Amino acid sequence: MSYDQLMEHAWTIKIKAVNRAITKKENDPAFARYSGPEGYFADIPDRWKAYTGLPDPAGFDAPITHLSKVMNDLSPGQNTSDPVNKKDIYPANVQFSKITTAGGYLLGWNGSAASAFKQHFIDPFPYVLYNQFVLVSMLKSTLQATQALWASARKDLDGIAEATIAALDNDPCCDPNKWSFDFTIISAVATIGGVAVTALTEGAAAPLAAPMILATVDAAASVTAAKPPDSIKDNKTGNTAIQIVNAMWEGLGKVCDQFQQTEKLIKDTIDTLESDVTSRPDLFVSKRPAMADATAGNVTSGAYLGDHD
Repeated sequence: MSYDQLMEHAWTIKIKAVNRAITKKENDPAFARYSGPEGYFADIPDRWKAYTGLPDPAGFDAPITHLSKVMNDLSPGQNTSDPVNKKDIYPANVQFSKITTAGGYLLGWNGSAASAFKQHFIDPFPYVLYNQFVLVSMLKSTLQATQALWASARKDLDGIAEATIAALDNDPCCDPNKWSFDFTIISAVATIGGVAVTALTEGAAAPLAAPMILATVDAAASVTAAKPPDSIKDNKTGNTAIQIVNAMWEGLGKVCDQFQQTEKLIKDTIDTLESDVTSRPDLFVSKRPAMADATAGNVTSGAYLGDHD
């Protein structure tokens, strides 16, 4: 079966539920209020329609690939594995080697401007760079988590439809008195991890006494191309058409509940990330150089480009 055939499955479930109730001469009192099984099960396709049209997980591939490229561009030359998804390695961007040699070219430059440039830009640059690398990693990871969420929701919905049809058919592999639905949404977003970033204090790099933690979702093992996540089984019992269909509705309700829980987990992660970044922008952006305020009249003074040996 396929998620793209969900409405086809819904109509199949309706037809099979009606046929089962009639064939087995089920006389549930609930049928009387709807003029028989046909009326009772008539709303199945319409109720399933609400679960169609979920985003295609493949639609996340392009932005995830783009953020991976950004991580390649920001790779600082040490700790070059993805801070969140450790299996991904990003080779160092050799262009940044020019920063490490810049200090040597400026040995003859003295004064306040020279000191400020070294203290507030050259020295902290590797740490700012790494923090940006971590930040993009977290953004990529939350996209992967969202991709996994939609993929798992589609998988679970399709699995419920398949199990329901099998139960209504008395499929030999399916005991009509006991079957199960598999739920993968919660397990798709595997862990909430913490990644510490480095504080920059007065131009000297030093770890925070209490490291700033940016919560992030680690969905490395959960994207559609990776090993499918472990599922959570929910055993169901029932033999009549009404019992089987009611179990189906309960299963769909559980998918919604798990989806909402996982979506909130991702949202809370993004909110925390945004709060942490906005509260400490100095961890991610180099300090604005005083040189930016220089004018043609004072740029060669001691406060700016003056004081050369």
